Amino acid sequence: MSLTDAVRVGVFLKNPADAKEFDAIYAEYVGDPLPVRTLTQSSLVGFDIEVDAVLIARRPQGAGTNCPGGQERRCYYPAQSRSTP
Repeated sequence: MSLTDAVRVGVFLKNPADAKEFDAIYAEYVGDPLPVRTLTQSSLVGFDIEVDAVLIARRPQGAGTNCPGGQERRCYYPAQSRSTP
């Protein structure tokens, strides 16, 4: 898994003036379509940026999906039942 699997990203910047530079670097790692993101100024101690992300596990290519029109990147898969007969 990588940031290309992100569906939500939270960013905390010590200096909001760094947002433009962060956006350029962020785009290199995340890709299209961009996930939902929040960017907030924070009084971080010892570092200038903190990033947290929620990633989604995807099925391997060709494993079959219920996603309409090839929308696999943003398709959620229901948990499989573990009930026994």
